[in-house]
Amino acid sequence: MIASYMLMGQEAKGENTDEVLRNAGLDFTVSREPLYTAAGREVRSKFQRIKRDDNDATLGVVGRTYHPMQNRDLLGIADRLVNKEQISWDRIGMVGMGEKLYASFTLPDSYRIDHWDDLDQYIYSPTRMTVRVVSSASPPTSASVAPTNSPST
Repeated sequence: MIASYMLMGQEAKGENTDEVLRNAGLDFTVSREPLYTAAGREVRSKFQRIKRDDNDATLGVVGRTYHPMQNRDLLGIADRLVNKEQISWDRIGMVGMGEKLYASFTLPDSYRIDHWDDLDQYIYSPTRMTVRVVSSASPPTSASVAPTNSPST
């Protein structure tokens, strides 16, 4: 039987964030630019669009104070944890044209229940460029899941 999460994204292949992103085709960069009319005139507005630099796809509209982070920066913390053998790359993917990026990592410890049911542990890291208007001074934060230590019984 295949777990449903195995149908999402693809297997993360590589030794570091740059390799994993490149192998998954997610090594694109993003930037902000003003909004334009269909006639090509700049719209004077407090909003800008976030776009992919490789194909010019619009990922969202944000306030002028929002500064997008690159996929490399969003997942870069994984390198330090992988190098310390605290996690391993598992899966990676995106939603839509890249508005949302997600990655999962396996933890080295697993559990066995009643001597037959093995449970592996994962960390899921969903991120998003944004698909909503942001007009505050600070950008939206992405959800993150941190491992917790539970007392052994």
